[in-house]
Amino acid sequence: MKKSKWILGMAFLFISLSSLMACSVNKDNQEKRTFPDNGTYIYEPSKKELKTLLEKQGTPSEVLQSLDEYYNYKIDLTIKGNQGTVQFSIEILGQVKNEQLTIAVDQDQRIIHTVEGPSLYYQVENNQLTFTHFSEKISDESSLALLKNIVFKRSS
Repeated sequence: MKKSKWILGMAFLFISLSSLMACSVNKDNQEKRTFPDNGTYIYEPSKKELKTLLEKQGTPSEVLQSLDEYYNYKIDLTIKGNQGTVQFSIEILGQVKNEQLTIAVDQDQRIIHTVEGPSLYYQVENNQLTFTHFSEKISDESSLALLKNIVFKRSS
């Protein structure tokens, strides 16, 4: 009788420990990942920086002088897991135009994919996101020059 109680007690203990182990090593817990690049990155050039970028793109000096006071440009890049958005905000002569683009993000490879556009390889250092290189799909030299010079700063 003592031996059968001991065997039942050990069996109960074994089953209890097994169920505790099974519940604690949940597959969901194993697959949880952190996404270190999550956040919002903002690019808002100063008037001088904007003028330099537009000069590099070949904008005439008369146009540059008139744009000094009437032109603002801002890009918000938000990364959340495997997805993200790019919000473009352009203000010309008091008129604001906003456009939004949905992107796919591979944080392991550090690649931003657009639906039909290029793949952009990026890096994040010291809370600043920059593009390191691009897929072969970018043929517009002015866009390429602009992307190479952009430094996004992490907000918050």
